[in-house]
Amino acid sequence: MALLEWRSQFATGVGVVDEQHQRLVGLVNQLYEAISEFRGHEILGQILGGLVEYADYHFKTEEELMSSHGYPALEQHRQEHLKLTAKVKEFVERFEQGKDRILLELARFLKDWLADHMLVTDQKFAPFFREKGVN
Repeated sequence: MALLEWRSQFATGVGVVDEQHQRLVGLVNQLYEAISEFRGHEILGQILGGLVEYADYHFKTEEELMSSHGYPALEQHRQEHLKLTAKVKEFVERFEQGKDRILLELARFLKDWLADHMLVTDQKFAPFFREKGVN
């Protein structure tokens, strides 16, 4: 049972970004599935850790791509990434304190944030990269 389905509207036309977005969607769904199946704290922690690590990798990829092509709104985009990272860090800290129930709230938050980020924020850079011939 998926919490978030990949849709063509999420695509930016930048191959590496779209591939990473699909992986993030999959990781959010993996976390949701593990929560739904009441897997143990250790397994949930491993999935959550993998998701956080991959999101950080993805953000760096996007930011490096933007930087190398002179994307004018790089700093605004970076600030969005930093806000999400700080919010997720709060969830992780609560989870590490034994509050497993917050993971469902986190999964829903990530679903909403990721969908909005792909549909709105990341679509803003799509025309820029098309003009630069990046695909």
